[in-house]
Amino acid sequence: MRSRFVLLFALLGLLAAACGGGDPSARGDIGDVVFLREPIIFVEGNLVAVDLDGDGKESITIDSRNSSDFDGEVADYQYSRGLDVVGVGETFTDDYAVGEHVVTLRITDDDGLTDHQAIVVRVLVPYEQSSETSPEIELFGPGFISHMSPTTNQRWFNVAGNVADPEGILELTWSLNGSSDQPLSLGPDDRRLVHDGDFNIDIPRAALTFGTNTIEITAVNRRGDRTTALVRVENDPAVSPEFPIEVDWSEQALDGLVEIIDGGWVIDADAGEAVIGPEYSGYDRLLSIGDTDWSDFDVTTTVTVEHVNEIISPHSSARGFGFLLRWNGHNDSVSPGSQPQAGFYPDRGRNLTPFGSFVFYTFQPQGDALVLRDHRDQAADSNPIEVTLGVEYNLRAQAQTITEGSIYLAKMWPVGTPEPTEWSVEAIAGDGSDFEPDKGSLVLVSHETETRWGAVNVRAVRDDERFTDAEIEAMRDAQS
Repeated sequence: MRSRFVLLFALLGLLAAACGGGDPSARGDIGDVVFLREPIIFVEGNLVAVDLDGDGKESITIDSRNSSDFDGEVADYQYSRGLDVVGVGETFTDDYAVGEHVVTLRITDDDGLTDHQAIVVRVLVPYEQSSETSPEIELFGPGFISHMSPTTNQRWFNVAGNVADPEGILELTWSLNGSSDQPLSLGPDDRRLVHDGDFNIDIPRAALTFGTNTIEITAVNRRGDRTTALVRVENDPAVSPEFPIEVDWSEQALDGLVEIIDGGWVIDADAGEAVIGPEYSGYDRLLSIGDTDWSDFDVTTTVTVEHVNEIISPHSSARGFGFLLRWNGHNDSVSPGSQPQAGFYPDRGRNLTPFGSFVFYTFQPQGDALVLRDHRDQAADSNPIEVTLGVEYNLRAQAQTITEGSIYLAKMWPVGTPEPTEWSVEAIAGDGSDFEPDKGSLVLVSHETETRWGAVNVRAVRDDERFTDAEIEAMRDAQS
């Protein structure tokens, strides 16, 4: 147990005070009582590594630079493994074999006082099953290595996948960088977790450290068999990309600038398309692109609908595809307390409103249409357009900021035909309040449909495309 004060000095000081001695200018004095405090260890860095190359070892750095001494400075750092001193200095890097290791750090201050701490470092294999009957874990998207976008796509970093076991799953948990385990919900839940065994981790981006992060997912079946799957996330400081931007699926992976929010998106590199096929289609399959710092932008892509699903979820009445414009991330406004969060309405300022506008082509019994709505379904416009399965269409949308609120626009037309001169749908959303986001990223939405998406081009809105005050007033009058 640490002793924060040197009591001998205190007793001597009291005796000296009784005799009338002492120097009140001495460091840490209270009268003639001198207090000396031990240094305090503070260790940073990811102490969990993943042996992705299979060589049986990984390099780990222990960073002790923020250790401190209240009444002086740290003079010495010493690292030991067992009885052997293996390193000195503010940081210490060493190779560790697969498994768990203990490093003892001892620091000494300029008064000769010390503090020590046992530090546990772990090297894990990316996928490990305790037996042949252990659960199977599938990770959607990039799998064991994921490179976070240099942008900030949303408030969360999502890790989605599926776990399966014929005997059933007893427990599913996750942890970040060796922290305590947290429980995960298993699908289906009628919303984001579509299929049996689906899971999705909402990780606050603020919880991820810069550099390497390790996410550990553990599934235990009813026999007690265990499987562990790891995701290594490389997190660089956020930098908003400059327009124009082209996402070419023949070159773009499902990480970096692009991140999976929901669903097992795959890339057909030969066709240059991002795809949600029959195995993974369902409620709100979302793929985010770009940065929550995006404000006024124009997006164009192509989309082909291969199949429209039967309605299974009670929340999936409108099947279709489209964009979420100015996306910031789910909140807890729908199905409170659910994991993952499923909210898309304003939550009175507790979080940024999830999105600004929803551009959606919907297949409906009463008639198919291209629909434009805001996050409160208050600003709405629709245009009947017929989409034929297997035919490729251009889909274009735009977001513009105005004095009070925002203007959202969209149009759609078959590939190989001239682009319409007019927008198919247009609406003014919001009134400039905090509930109306003026920034956000772009999301591709495939809702209860199987879709193929072509290259995505995003650029800034040009000055000659902006609406005049008179045009805005006429739009308001028509909308009211």
